[in-house]
Amino acid sequence: MEDHAKVYAGFLNDSVVIRLTGHVTVLVAPLLKRFQDAHRDDILRKPRLIYDLTECNFVDSTILGLISHLSVAYFKANERFGTLIYADPRVKNILETLNCNRILDLIFVPPEFSTIAAVQEIEPPAAFDKAAIRASVTQAHQALVELNENNAALFSGVIEDLKLPPHS
Repeated sequence: MEDHAKVYAGFLNDSVVIRLTGHVTVLVAPLLKRFQDAHRDDILRKPRLIYDLTECNFVDSTILGLISHLSVAYFKANERFGTLIYADPRVKNILETLNCNRILDLIFVPPEFSTIAAVQEIEPPAAFDKAAIRASVTQAHQALVELNENNAALFSGVIEDLKLPPHS
């Protein structure tokens, strides 16, 4: 399993699949957010929303916030949870610590059964857009606070800092 994070996404039959690999951090948040925002209506109409983290060895709170944000909207539109599959117990621990299991069905899949290769990689831009990263981080952490009020103690400082004008 490589450490370099990658984002793959696409539509397969009656499902939308978002696959994250490697050490997934805020640096790929704009890629994930761009896909989710661009395809939101199509995603919400699909019978299944699947996040594949079977080749992910770490995921940070920004990414989990973006996953949670879309998952809440998906639940409201379909009255069913999205699914998140994982292989690394550390990833499950992070998910449960932030209460993502309240909005996603978490399913363990052994690494040798890593799944969906039929989705396309979302290529990163030549340069990172700081405003896009800032927007991704803000939306992600607000979603985590909305998911569970106990997360407010963890992330209120992050959210407040993001309200300040960016440093030059």
